Amino acid sequence: MFPIVNTYGDCIGFTARELEQDSKFAKYRNSTQTPIFDKSRVVYNINNIKEIKKSSNVDYIIIVEGTMDVIAMVKAGFENTVACMGTAITPYHAKELKRFANKI
Repeated sequence: MFPIVNTYGDCIGFTARELEQDSKFAKYRNSTQTPIFDKSRVVYNINNIKEIKKSSNVDYIIIVEGTMDVIAMVKAGFENTVACMGTAITPYHAKELKRFANKI
């Protein structure tokens, strides 16, 4: 289980990866939607992108499918990696990403 943190560094929910292949649940399990946690508006790891941008230039951002992919990419040295919460990128996700880099 991993915390979901917003742009301001506040924990707004949690996510976990389902390990059983034949599970009746979706691959990722997230906190239920609330006024604070709305998957269509949350970009996982955007708080770290914001911190990187404070100290250096962020030339581009890599979008991957899920939170475990972000964790693996960051571990491999690609700190500029994010995942959009939910099943598809939304206009809000795009707007949020554009704040930090021109190339996505």
